[in-house]
Amino acid sequence: MSIFRALIHSFFVAVMAWVFSSATLLTAFAPPAQSQEKVETFSGYLIDKSCAASIKNDHLDPTQRLKDHTRACALEPSCCEAGYTVYSGGKWIDLDAAGSQLAQKVIKASKKNKAHMCKITGVFKRNEFHASSVTEVN
Repeated sequence: MSIFRALIHSFFVAVMAWVFSSATLLTAFAPPAQSQEKVETFSGYLIDKSCAASIKNDHLDPTQRLKDHTRACALEPSCCEAGYTVYSGGKWIDLDAAGSQLAQKVIKASKKNKAHMCKITGVFKRNEFHASSVTEVN
């Protein structure tokens, strides 16, 4: 019986060695993982999420209300604390916290009193846009 056991043990060790060496070879020659994150750029109206929510609820074309939205409103504490969103190509693009801070800086530095157009560049992660840059567009 011990010879049988020794054979099974040897077979098991050989199979496991083959499995581990095959796995190592497969990962060594596998192509590198590509990033799922695609950098994208959008241009549109910049507005705080609080005011955007009321505009969305109208179910009307938001363009005129976006053009009329003021700098003072966008910088109100109750509005800017909600974060910012961009209306581009008929879609709302919510900025993450860091992107919202960039957007707030753009609005503060702007010489316009309303209708803030901007260009955002970044990546989408979990339904939020992680902006690496926010710049005003004239």
